[in-house]
Amino acid sequence: MKKGQALIFLVFFVSIALGVFSYPFLPDRVVSHWNASDVPDDTMSKTALVMLFPVIFLVLIGVYFLILKIDPLRENIALFREYFDAFWSLVSLFLFYTYLLVVVWNLGYEFPIGLFMIPAISILFYAIGILLSKSKRNWFIGIRTPWTLSNDFVWEKTHVLGGNLFRAAAVISLLGVFFKDGKASFVILISLIVAIVITTAVYSYLVYRRMVGNKVI
Repeated sequence: MKKGQALIFLVFFVSIALGVFSYPFLPDRVVSHWNASDVPDDTMSKTALVMLFPVIFLVLIGVYFLILKIDPLRENIALFREYFDAFWSLVSLFLFYTYLLVVVWNLGYEFPIGLFMIPAISILFYAIGILLSKSKRNWFIGIRTPWTLSNDFVWEKTHVLGGNLFRAAAVISLLGVFFKDGKASFVILISLIVAIVITTAVYSYLVYRRMVGNKVI
């Protein structure tokens, strides 16, 4: 078993332990969602909460192995497998961190949960940037437009740009810690994601068109 796989399974079992040990101290109904202003707006039973995240981890593990099994271009994934595994491990840590925050908040230690999520989201953005810049053409991971999936060169050019944009977004998203209103942080995050999606999609098309036209890129 590779280190990345081992870490994912370790985090899975730790998440189960967290649920088991915290269960007796949680209220029967726990807060499960906060709006953009960090105001609780939904609840669930504590049983559902302690079961939800382990189930999410199982789905995560299943998707991880499924991608490696069914992707027609899985040979390309092997070329950046180290980064692929590292990213999947980070996602599992991100989910556990989110779970931990929810549990701690419901144990009575109330805090602005959105503020604590911003650094984690920034780290995740930066990791996405690294993964994109190292990725090779495949059907599941990366910026999948008709043009990137059609050509390795277009894939490489687009993912270099996408990687740089996500790393920049990671830094910009940290500005959210300076806003007292969580809505501002939410708007920043959504705006960054939308801008990156549109920019990389258009760029991949332009690169493809220039390549087809045999022009210098």
